[in-house]
Amino acid sequence: MIARKDFRAALLYHDAIPLLISEELMKSCSPLSPHDTLETVLGKFTQNEVDSLPVVTGNNILLGLVTHNDLIKAYQHAIEQMNK
Repeated sequence: MIARKDFRAALLYHDAIPLLISEELMKSCSPLSPHDTLETVLGKFTQNEVDSLPVVTGNNILLGLVTHNDLIKAYQHAIEQMNK
């Protein structure tokens, strides 16, 4: 099983070969797509009760991680844009 800390460590190496998400990890949480809405991301965080979720391509190639803090910042930005 690949732990969240392994994903974080892999992301520190910019020259690393794209990482494929293991089948076991894919079963243990709902990964995000780059096209997911804020509402979808919030729902997946609530459903999975995790600190971060992987963002993957259709081929399960890891693009990055979204954290609770990232989600809060995105909502704050969306609210600011609506109030303009």
